[in-house]
Amino acid sequence: MFLFERLRKGTKVILWITVFAFVGFIFLVWGMDIQRSSGPNPTVIGTVNGQRIPTSYYRQILANAYEQLRRDRGGSVSESDELRLRQMAWDRVVNETLIAQEIQRRRISVSDSELEYYIRHSPPAEVAESPAFQTDGKFDPVKYRQILQNPAYDLTGLEAIVRTTIPVRKLEELVASSAKVSNNEVRAYFERSNEKVDFSFVITRPVDFTVEPESISEEELRAFYEANSEDFRIPEAANLRYVRIQKEPSAQDESQVLGAANDICREARSGTDFAELASAFSQGPEAENGGDIGRLLPRESIPPAQRDVAFSLEPGQVSSPLRDTRGFVIIRLEEKRLDEGVEKVRFRRIFLPVEPSAQTLGEFQAKVQEIRDKSSRMALQEVAQEMGLELKESGTFYKGGLSPILPNNEAAEDFPFKNKLGTISQPIETRRGWYFLEVYQKEASYVPGFENAEPDVRRAVVAAEKERLAREKIESMIGLMSQGMSFEKTAEEASLEVKRATAIGKLDPIPGAGRQAAVTGAAFALSPGKTSSVLEGEGGFFLVRLDRRVPLDEELYVSQKDQIRFQLMQQKRMIAISLWLEKMRNAAKIEDYRAEILGF
Repeated sequence: MFLFERLRKGTKVILWITVFAFVGFIFLVWGMDIQRSSGPNPTVIGTVNGQRIPTSYYRQILANAYEQLRRDRGGSVSESDELRLRQMAWDRVVNETLIAQEIQRRRISVSDSELEYYIRHSPPAEVAESPAFQTDGKFDPVKYRQILQNPAYDLTGLEAIVRTTIPVRKLEELVASSAKVSNNEVRAYFERSNEKVDFSFVITRPVDFTVEPESISEEELRAFYEANSEDFRIPEAANLRYVRIQKEPSAQDESQVLGAANDICREARSGTDFAELASAFSQGPEAENGGDIGRLLPRESIPPAQRDVAFSLEPGQVSSPLRDTRGFVIIRLEEKRLDEGVEKVRFRRIFLPVEPSAQTLGEFQAKVQEIRDKSSRMALQEVAQEMGLELKESGTFYKGGLSPILPNNEAAEDFPFKNKLGTISQPIETRRGWYFLEVYQKEASYVPGFENAEPDVRRAVVAAEKERLAREKIESMIGLMSQGMSFEKTAEEASLEVKRATAIGKLDPIPGAGRQAAVTGAAFALSPGKTSSVLEGEGGFFLVRLDRRVPLDEELYVSQKDQIRFQLMQQKRMIAISLWLEKMRNAAKIEDYRAEILGF
């Protein structure tokens, strides 16, 4: 076909996209024979129905996800984020494998005419998001068609990408074909999203009541303790010993990054556009903006390693590479001026992180394997002494709490409570390094005696008494209203202020009370003029009277119903696909070797 011949014969190559997602992996799956695994090996992170998932591919997906999150947040990623990213990366490679297997099983194919149609009229998201086909950050169909028609460009890979995504689209259509949206569903969604009410309410907050701790007798304290002793139980506790192999770049790693930074610096000083260099090489959050920080900054708002140099430059000058906490920074000053009497600067910067190279990580991994081998036959203290490692203690922490070593790391937090004294963990890998844990000390859960628990018991009794007083005050209104007194009059008798909430939607915050799902939900359930029972909300007790339901805007419904139908259809399609994937996963034989291979 003419288009494909042009795509194959062009001479100028556009480096317009990096396909690291399903598009690349599906070729690997389609080209692999199903092999029954005889057990874990370092190159295989797991299997799906006997089909091996390469460790390198899982690491690639995880690294890309980590880097994207780091860029989005403009900084470091927490341990809890790491745990979430690991599971997301695993779910992704498993789902990709299942999808590829199902495409093969159903023998879903792509004709050349389909391929050409999709290339011309419906490029996949990976293509539409490529900068080569965008104008002002948005996909430009005109530019896309011009490039397709230009014989000077070689779009090698576009055909392969589209040929791979079409079967996935076809499978999605088959799986989601049962999704339908009725007119009643569209109307119900509009009403839920746009229905609003006006209501009146009063609130009593326990914090507004005073209870003197000394006013509570020992007899009352003991009675409360006896009735609620389990509330004062001290959970199981543990203390860990551990060693850490920290992921630190070597001197050679730093030298290589410095060399690259010097090369970029020379390019910038020789006239190469700094913004282009930043877009191409910087790994900082401003890279997408050509390194531009975007605003004038005073001295104190600039990192210490950069501020003196930034203020010493003149506009247009480029600094030498600066060593910052995480890597090297090159600065080009754009503007320097007084702003409200304060000297400020705006600059572009290129950030190159200094991280362990593959060679350095390989050396660390060899040491981790050595610890792993030795710890299978020796205590961790002996391993540390033999290998010259520092042995540390975590300090006591409780079951269900955060680990002092690895906060929000489930493997570290659960390990001492699922294993016996002396047990040594498999290596636990994080972004900072590898950890080996040993259960050093354990203490069983227990309920302390009254004397030891007395301060906590007193605080609990005070809190319970404040809640009782707050509830009783608002309940007094219900008693008065049952005698025919109005909402406003009963509030006045109880010395409570009646507050008004107008045009409140189901997800809207209540003025003066914040988001109160239970309270708002109760208001929507009432008939106009009716009053709720006592409602326990966040931070207090409420009594609500519905004043009126705000009429729906029918013109708004007419203008939105097609969009609502589309949104509901997309949701139903996603649910159908998710349920299908869940069913496929439940029926599949999935082997996860991450704990053995990577320590998590």
